Amino acid sequence: MPRIPLFVPGGDEVRTPKAYRMAADAVILDLEDAVADAEKPAARRHVRETLTATADQRVESWVRVNALTSGMLADDLAAVVVRGLAGVVLPMAERPEDVRHVASQLEEAERDAGLRPGSTGIIPLVETAAGLVEASRIVA
Repeated sequence: MPRIPLFVPGGDEVRTPKAYRMAADAVILDLEDAVADAEKPAARRHVRETLTATADQRVESWVRVNALTSGMLADDLAAVVVRGLAGVVLPMAERPEDVRHVASQLEEAERDAGLRPGSTGIIPLVETAAGLVEASRIVA
């Protein structure tokens, strides 16, 4: 887990290059709240291009994907699981099963991308009361 992450809207073509020049341990490209629904396909393409272009930099690249319940997670993972992705930030994690489900989807996307299954990290975000009740199990 990065000590000093810098969040950047996933579709922001101006701020993204600047973020990689900052003194952060990681850049988190946000596809969730920072991107309007109509702009998500373009943002996914931009994030994929950014991950590929920055794969050899010292700064880790993470992507905050859309929540499991959004119906957009599969499209996010298909777009962003490429060489250069350190991991995904999973919003609205409420149960351990949520994390296991995403881990399973990630492994499939990693295989499709020619990456070693299990090589992509997951940072679950606990953002609801239900998630808080299950927090110790979610992070386990």
